[in-house]
Amino acid sequence: METVNQAAHRRFVRRNPLYATWRGMLQRCENPAARGYEYYGGQGIKVYPRWHNYKSFERWIFRNIGRRPAGCTLDRIDNWGDYEPGNVRWATASEQRRNRRPAWTSWPENRERRWLYE
Repeated sequence: METVNQAAHRRFVRRNPLYATWRGMLQRCENPAARGYEYYGGQGIKVYPRWHNYKSFERWIFRNIGRRPAGCTLDRIDNWGDYEPGNVRWATASEQRRNRRPAWTSWPENRERRWLYE
């Protein structure tokens, strides 16, 4: 049986799609048991440290790229890059298909791990 907190959380997520986007981003990058982890966290893709806090993530998104347009999801501009300021945008499914890493590639050996914004 679902607890009151679980039910409240489910209602919040249904009313707030950005929260679901944030949670999915964190799961793909940080939870080895999550679906898709091998393509994100398993490839070294990280989430900007300040975005581990939902309110910080939400504030940055609304101030910099705005609310999610219909039919769009969060996309990394540079697919070798992390989820961080300056490397995310709202994109349609067709835009995202054109912005993919080739299936045969692996993590670049010379990629420097740093955050664009500190």
